[in-house]
Amino acid sequence: FAASRSSGGVDTDGYETFDLFASYEPPTGPFAGARFSAGIDNILDENYNIHPNALNQPGRTFKFAGAFKF
Repeated sequence: FAASRSSGGVDTDGYETFDLFASYEPPTGPFAGARFSAGIDNILDENYNIHPNALNQPGRTFKFAGAFKF
């Protein structure tokens, strides 16, 4: 059914990306109440486009964050 319908969009190749994310919240000590996070998006640095705009997406991205509750 879907193959017989035209959406007027641009055909793009399929893709897979792999992401990694971790966080840590120390239970005691001077950093109790803090949360540290790190992540990597698109670990394999895959070139890909998303629908419907077919624009190239960013490559590998590193993220680091810290938060403190008080």
